[in-house]
This record gives sequence, structure tokens and C-alpha cells, in this order.
Amino acid sequence: MQRKLVTFVDPHSGEARLGLQWRDSVIDLSAAYAGVLQQAGLARPEQRAGAELPATMLEFLQAGDVALDALNKVIQALKSL
Repeated sequence: MQRKLVTFVDPHSGEARLGLQWRDSVIDLSAAYAGVLQQAGLARPEQRAGAELPATMLEFLQAGDVALDALNKVIQALKSL
């Protein structure tokens, strides 16, 4: 499956965020990863998600393999829905 990463503006905060084009929607990746971590029962999912799957494209690219692994976990979770 082809992955299409996008930058979008969060309508509530007005901040630019990293997203994934998924079917007809844009998924906020950091928020989605926090949900994956919460479902796994891990402590402080929002804080961990922000560190492992940053909210901006530049930070995502700088994070390297850690961010790619987190992205793949989000995609696997989306596929299971």
C-alpha cells in the first residue's frame, strides 16, 4: 500500500500537523499513535507519541527509524478497523 504523508492545519489549534492520507480522510499521526499506545496499555501515551512520532513533517524526517516504526504501527491499526 502506498503511503501519502501530508501536512494539514489542525482546525482547533491552527497548528500545522503531520498526517496520513487514509482513504477519504487525513489521519493525525501523532494523535493516532497515542491511541495505539493507549490501547496497548502503555503509560503517558500522548507524551510518548509526541517523542516517537512527531507532529511535524520535519521532525518526523529527523526522527528516522523510530518514527517509521511508529508510522507502521498506526497503519497496522488502521488496517484492522
